[in-house]
Amino acid sequence: MNIEQILEIELNYLELAYIQGISPAYAKEIFSTKSQEEIIKRNTLIKVLVLKDVFKPIRSVDNRYDGENELIFNLKHKSENYKKYLSHKPTIKSGKLSGGKSVLLKIMNQNQLFHFKNTIEQKRIFFKSIDDETKN
Repeated sequence: MNIEQILEIELNYLELAYIQGISPAYAKEIFSTKSQEEIIKRNTLIKVLVLKDVFKPIRSVDNRYDGENELIFNLKHKSENYKKYLSHKPTIKSGKLSGGKSVLLKIMNQNQLFHFKNTIEQKRIFFKSIDDETKN
């Protein structure tokens, strides 16, 4: 995912909290300063381009990332976190990532997205067959 694509991503406050590792209350505060809406809800979306000035540049031991914006860095490099939820029962049951974790669906590449959907669907079928057997 290139920088132009990242800057066009729209996040809600829960997604911002998840990707930055901050509290949802602090993410709502950030949204209230950047949005014209009086009440910040889950469907309030703000582009990364607008949010990036809130976060400072990172200091890294790798010169490639030194000085890169913290939010953009996290959006570039946290897409692999979806693997943590491949065995997460609520994710398997619903078949999707919910809440702030849904940001991972926006930043995954095509291979990661295919792997996630395929694995979750197989596990849903497996757990459904186990549930059917226990009911009989």
